[in-house]
Amino acid sequence: VDASDGRLFWTESRPGEGGRTTLMMLEGELQAGSQKPRELVPAPYNIRSRVHEYGGTAHVIADDTLYFVNFADQRLYRLPIGEKNPVPLTPDSNGTLRYADLVFDTARGRILCIEEVHSADGAEPRNRIVAIDCTDAGAETTVLVEGADFYAWPRLSPNGATLAWVSWDHPNMPWDGTTLYRAPLNAAGMPGTATYVAGGEEISIFQPDWSPSGDLHFVSDETGWWNLYREDKGKTRALAPMGAEFSLPLWSQIGRAHV
Repeated sequence: VDASDGRLFWTESRPGEGGRTTLMMLEGELQAGSQKPRELVPAPYNIRSRVHEYGGTAHVIADDTLYFVNFADQRLYRLPIGEKNPVPLTPDSNGTLRYADLVFDTARGRILCIEEVHSADGAEPRNRIVAIDCTDAGAETTVLVEGADFYAWPRLSPNGATLAWVSWDHPNMPWDGTTLYRAPLNAAGMPGTATYVAGGEEISIFQPDWSPSGDLHFVSDETGWWNLYREDKGKTRALAPMGAEFSLPLWSQIGRAHV
């Protein structure tokens, strides 16, 4: 569920259509019987990612345009709101290229996301963070961050100057140990040297996100409980330390523990 400019958006699963996921929109003031939801994504398109097999957030809305991952081919599509013919932005890879956790980079007109690369020989899939130009079909994909076994939550600061993300390696599962990094972006949108923020081999980090004022928040279990933290001048601080969980295990890259 997301609210923007007087409109409410939500994904809706359709059991009668084989579990197809579509996007719905309701706009204007809510008055009894005055508004009806509109379906934005026509059948047979199905908003669903297969990154990490469990999937992740498979759509983002920006500038009255929907960008989404289609389940059947795992391609990224562009669909202006109100239109009915999605345009593919990524090549037809027969499902070997998968995308998830989409973030729109307004300043540079591109999508930042996780790309998972599968090979025909059955080798271990490669994960990386990429940028995809939103202007043309078949546009170039630029690799921003790679080298770790897994990535999650690429998050762009409000001013577009800094990228944060979480990564981890085998044999860890994401609830065992992950690391949060941040890196400045240059004028071309490429990251500079990454800086460690939090996490490690035995500390799990969940959902990094930026406040409107540019503070980086995240959930960490460094005390044994998943609590909410904020980075402040190179140090991290628990905002409400307590013996309670503020998060869920990373089975998929869907959902939020804080806003």
